[in-house]
Amino acid sequence: MESQRPSGGWTAASLAALLGLLGLLASGLPAFAERQEVADEADVVSDRSVLGSDPSEIVSRLEVRNEYLRDAEGYADTTIFRGDWAPADWILGRVEIPLVSAKSEELGRATGLGDVLLGLRGKVRLGEKWSALAEMAAYLDTATADELGAGLNVLAPQGVVVWKPSPPWILGLQYQWFGSVGGGDGLETIRESAFRPQVLWHLPRGFWLLADPRIYVDHVEGTRVAFFPTGEFGKVVAAHVEVWVRGGGNAAGGGRLERTGWGAEAGVRYLFD
Repeated sequence: MESQRPSGGWTAASLAALLGLLGLLASGLPAFAERQEVADEADVVSDRSVLGSDPSEIVSRLEVRNEYLRDAEGYADTTIFRGDWAPADWILGRVEIPLVSAKSEELGRATGLGDVLLGLRGKVRLGEKWSALAEMAAYLDTATADELGAGLNVLAPQGVVVWKPSPPWILGLQYQWFGSVGGGDGLETIRESAFRPQVLWHLPRGFWLLADPRIYVDHVEGTRVAFFPTGEFGKVVAAHVEVWVRGGGNAAGGGRLERTGWGAEAGVRYLFD
């Protein structure tokens, strides 16, 4: 009777085949791991410095957003076209052109051009995780009706300090001064400070959340303080393209009329390389 035990030659061939298969799998593991790592990283925006939500960004952009603001005397519905040009990674020029539809109990209803904004921003890196920015902005008295603007020119210098403790988190503190130039004819003088501590959280798949509470201090006729908490939710929807919504309102205090109401905003932006 023939033995059912395999011959020694068959065992050696099987062992060689098995070793060859294991070698093939081993050689493929690094490539598989690399593909898996790429797949995992696809869920997270790796280069966070180009995100328009980052308060320390210096990047050219085109942006369209709509802002709705309501207060005790009426509302303003504004579509803003914004363009930024960054010739270098430390300096940026900015222009915003607003088209406004507004209604006021005192002034009535109007639609047209609002106050155009011009700005110049510079950035200084303070280390691997810290940076500081300074901006001079000016709201020009270009409104085509009294309801659509301040009725005077307003200078708004701003300083920002940004800390990036770890990749998902960005923390910032902004201070901005609003001061009217000229005036008269019964127009309200503007002398106001704005403090904005910010916490930005970048989520997987290009989402982000921004907490942006604002404290406004009106220095005209004494000191009036308003607390205006604001939040933002956004998404990177394609290469260089972001969309977002934001909202907030007066939680306490008083001051300028627009600080006593509530507002909502939605927009889309394209960021250039």
